[in-house]
Amino acid sequence: MSYSALYISYDGLLEPLGESQVTPYLQGLSQKDINCIVLSFEKRYSLQNNNVYRLEKELISSGILWKRLIYHKRPAVPATFFDIFCGLLYSTWLIKRYRIKIVHARGYIAGLIALILQRLYRVKFIFDMRGLWPDEKVDAGAWKKKGLIYPTVKVIEKLFFKFSDTIVVLSFAGEKLIRNIFNLNSKKKIIVIPTCTDLNLFSIKSARDEIIKEMDIQGRFVMAYLGSLGSWYMPQEMLDFFNVSRKFFPNPLFLFLINNGSFNIIDSAVSDKKIASGDYFIKSLDYRQVNEGLNLADVSIFFIKPVMSKIVSCPTKFGESLACGVPVIINSGIGDTAEIVRSERVGVVIDEFSVFAYRKSLGELAELLRQKELLRQRCRLVAEKYFSLIKGVQSYLEIYRQLLKG
Repeated sequence: MSYSALYISYDGLLEPLGESQVTPYLQGLSQKDINCIVLSFEKRYSLQNNNVYRLEKELISSGILWKRLIYHKRPAVPATFFDIFCGLLYSTWLIKRYRIKIVHARGYIAGLIALILQRLYRVKFIFDMRGLWPDEKVDAGAWKKKGLIYPTVKVIEKLFFKFSDTIVVLSFAGEKLIRNIFNLNSKKKIIVIPTCTDLNLFSIKSARDEIIKEMDIQGRFVMAYLGSLGSWYMPQEMLDFFNVSRKFFPNPLFLFLINNGSFNIIDSAVSDKKIASGDYFIKSLDYRQVNEGLNLADVSIFFIKPVMSKIVSCPTKFGESLACGVPVIINSGIGDTAEIVRSERVGVVIDEFSVFAYRKSLGELAELLRQKELLRQRCRLVAEKYFSLIKGVQSYLEIYRQLLKG
């Protein structure tokens, strides 16, 4: 079989992000006769479960060849350079063996591998940037601007923008920011493709009321948070909002839908905010169970630090929540999310983290929820409009066809 491209992801396909934001796109492209080889870096513990064989079989049946390397974490910088070196050697063999014409890199580590390959072998280079990674690291407190790593990666970042054949970003606000910061003219091809959602997997469940009854949470106002609680998310502020919601919605329940870790962060946050044990519930889910969990919720909440680097982002949980008919409570400054929520009336937006702002937004939310079923249907239609996986695949297909034609 011939392969159109080599897709390199530093995120493992066995991780939730890989399962939701890599595999579905590649499978969609394969249905359009764009068959890819995917090279991913997998964590050792992920390779020790049966999902490896299930996923490999699934990918082969879709015409996708999956190659994997071990992800190394420590010591951080040497381990990353070792992964880059291994990825470069393996990718070189794959390019020569399968006569690859396009290298599609997801993120900065994969981007560096792809950039070197482009310079050496004249392949086309798609930089799927996902966010301003070095600035995210600084905003999270992991790197210092005056250290050695940050300025080095920023130099490499400029090379990505200079030499890549196509840049993919997650938001229109991000595209505008990048063009301004890096002085990119209109000739530089930047395509906006948000984090899309499989609308067949994420949908409004007809049996929602039965599940709620089984869990004995009928009559409660369920506010859900989906995903891990890493550096960017604001559990303290979300729980402050939850406490204020008691004035508007009797007997609320905070539902944590998590896919890994975060237990210590949750325990600390609920303790600090004096949330009673009966007022929150933690439900651990894998990717294919998230739909069921979201269908338990009346609203989905996620507050993200409104830093500059997040203007380029698009949270996966945004489209997934809307696809399940669940309105959202978010803060402004995160990609295009606030503009979508306000214009489409699918939730409320917090402009500042204060009791006054929370009360104002809760009043707006209560008004929206007066027509709950119409609101749920509107959320679903907005997901179809902005976050359809089919539309995302079509956008990637156009990029591939133009590069292959060129």
